[in-house]
Amino acid sequence: MKMKTKMIDSYERLPLGTYLDIMALVRDESMDEADRQVAIVSLLSGIPEADLLRMPIADFRALSVQARFLEEQIPERKLPPTRTMRLGDLTVTVTTKVTRITTAQYIDFQTFIATPSRLAELLSCFLIPEGCEYGEGYDPADVHEAIRTHMMVTDAQALAAFFFSRLQRLTGSILIYSAMTSRRIRDREKRMKAKEECRKAWETFRSAGDGWRTLTRWLVPPASRGLRYGA
Repeated sequence: MKMKTKMIDSYERLPLGTYLDIMALVRDESMDEADRQVAIVSLLSGIPEADLLRMPIADFRALSVQARFLEEQIPERKLPPTRTMRLGDLTVTVTTKVTRITTAQYIDFQTFIATPSRLAELLSCFLIPEGCEYGEGYDPADVHEAIRTHMMVTDAQALAAFFFSRLQRLTGSILIYSAMTSRRIRDREKRMKAKEECRKAWETFRSAGDGWRTLTRWLVPPASRGLRYGA
């Protein structure tokens, strides 16, 4: 008898947490490709790996065919930021104006951006439980879990792109202000040193432009690493 499942068959239905678990499997060089595919189908279908191994190969192939969306790029979409967002039972306030972020938020953002597997934590820098201040009055782990469980990967990518673009503008504005301020330094040696530091920072910022535009693709790449599902 054919087993009925609620197989995840598109990125639009793929929770961020499941995506991150799949990416961990993709990066695991110690795994055999066949074992990796079984593990990924298990995550998408909710069927234990042991049950998949006992399943008729035709039924398993039918499930793996539905996982072919992992071979494609995650579709880009714009997610108009709203003041609040519902993640399961948790309502969070979305930080849409990055000029109002705290030093703690920015430091945490810089920490998490270096590790793609911590995308949920990175997004939590801008999604704060309603009625709370950042890092106060709530357990950050609850927010991380709500993001992993209830936010689809397409929404996560759209939000990440929004926050990155806003932070890029903020960084540019800060550099321009710093350059203008350096001109007011009376001591010539200090003024020239400050101007040179601003010049180097600006060149780094400009050369990183393409990096900012592709950053979300680095954080949220296709979940497949050349796997041929249902082949």
